[in-house]
Amino acid sequence: MKFSAADRRAVAKFGLHIGESFAQVDRALARRGWLVDQDWLRAEVTKAIPQQVGTQMICGDGMDATCNKAFKRRGRKLYLTFSKNGDALIDATTKSP
Repeated sequence: MKFSAADRRAVAKFGLHIGESFAQVDRALARRGWLVDQDWLRAEVTKAIPQQVGTQMICGDGMDATCNKAFKRRGRKLYLTFSKNGDALIDATTKSP
């Protein structure tokens, strides 16, 4: 995958880097006080089919599927998108996916 400079800047605002694994991102955000947005997770789990639910992530199905996870801190929300299986961070935004 190739990412633009704008994509890299978008995730850098949160101290993250394109291509970081789910585990790396999860640890980094936890150290900075970000928590999993459980309200978002509960809402998404009710819409997902069982095989789409990962470790506090919701994953699509298919060849180009992605996984999503939401965090919150001090009233702010952060939505992350990873390649399938959480191998690499591909997007971070403050807008709901």
